[in-house]
Amino acid sequence: MGDVILTTPLIRALKKGLPNARLLYLSEPPYADLLQNNPYLDKVIFFDRKRYDQLPIAKSVREQWAFFRDLRRQRCTAAVDLLGLPRTAFQIWVSGAPIRMGGDYRYRKHLYTHLFPVERRYWRTAIDFHLNVLRFFDLPEDGIRTEVFLRDSEKAWAADYLKSHNFDLNRPIVGLHPGGTWPAKLWPWERFAELAVRLKKELRVQVFLTGGPNDQEILEKVKAKAGDSVFRGEIFRLRRFAAILSYFSVFVSNDCGPMHLAPAVGTPTVGIFGPGEPNIWFPYDKSDRHQFIYKHVACSPCHHDFCPIDHICMTSISVEEVFEVVEKILEKPCEGSKPSQG
Repeated sequence: MGDVILTTPLIRALKKGLPNARLLYLSEPPYADLLQNNPYLDKVIFFDRKRYDQLPIAKSVREQWAFFRDLRRQRCTAAVDLLGLPRTAFQIWVSGAPIRMGGDYRYRKHLYTHLFPVERRYWRTAIDFHLNVLRFFDLPEDGIRTEVFLRDSEKAWAADYLKSHNFDLNRPIVGLHPGGTWPAKLWPWERFAELAVRLKKELRVQVFLTGGPNDQEILEKVKAKAGDSVFRGEIFRLRRFAAILSYFSVFVSNDCGPMHLAPAVGTPTVGIFGPGEPNIWFPYDKSDRHQFIYKHVACSPCHHDFCPIDHICMTSISVEEVFEVVEKILEKPCEGSKPSQG
């Protein structure tokens, strides 16, 4: 999710700089759905890798060959690999584009015609890494704001959903996301529960608990401890989830996909970081009331998925610290504006 969202500033800059160019985006479901309704894209092409992996080998090869044959018929002038995996490098090569841009990686760089640097000294954030591409076209940047464009019908559905569960849209709603893919990146669930209770009791806000299919055990624990202080949402389809997030006044999340989705729909976001690097993976503007919380410890950043010791980088972050950040965001008027919807 985050990988796709973090490319949207590049999409915008390319289209604004080359308004007559036809811009296609190749991605996998379900995250390709986030590109639907993007006014800077002419077409989103879905490559369903998981489906191909489940087919018998002969049929999978045959169907993938047909897919790439259709891709070549698009007659792309240039292709850019923003992910830099062996698979995506091959896809760029087989597209038939005479100009192929990608990162200067050891082996797959030979499948590209133009290389951009992958060393950290050439970029500051994940968005800056993508914006390296602009120099090949001699184009200016157009800011670092990420965007997911919601339809009016999706916003209306979310409003009806919230009202049907007794949310008052005229009062602040704070979203909490205690789950995530990797255990090392999870702030203790007990602290999410304590935070929910304090937010409801001291700030009188409405608290909405979010999570995906793999987060249900954590959500159950948080809900059991927080009780009536929190509403536990269901598992939403991705664009519906984005629409729900757009109504939150603040969203508090571990370092995971939803942490990137909330800023893209204009919701002030608090990212809780442990083993990762917030200076790279939280490239969001404080003037839009986005803020990360991070405690640098002796082993930071370790990039581990599972903490081999005491998880001190996350347990060092107190409920009081997160509460105070949320309180300040709710008190401060937004200097920017939400992305346009359509």
